Amino acid sequence: MEITDKFCLESIDEKYQVYALVSKTLNTVFLSTHIKFEGKTITFLREDMKTWRRSPNLKAKIKELSDAKDFYIGLDYQVSCGDEYNSVIASYKNQGYKVLGCPKLIKSNKIL
Repeated sequence: MEITDKFCLESIDEKYQVYALVSKTLNTVFLSTHIKFEGKTITFLREDMKTWRRSPNLKAKIKELSDAKDFYIGLDYQVSCGDEYNSVIASYKNQGYKVLGCPKLIKSNKIL
């Protein structure tokens, strides 16, 4: 991998778990590296997602995602920098998924 951005250079030894909250029937995904998702169940997330502070429009889309019968947590990716995270986002978009929100890689969310 060629390192092209400053963030990659600073965090190459760190890993971030990408949590993909997915519904294939809706072709929708919510991506995050937030450590609060670690070890959580679908039941917990469905309740927790109701409390997220988002715009009314995004909140409605998140509710639709969490209510989907095929809602699941994908743990297929770990990334070490922003470029890799952007590649994961692009991968979902290229597969036809609508990515909810504005996923960001936050340094404090690294795997300990």
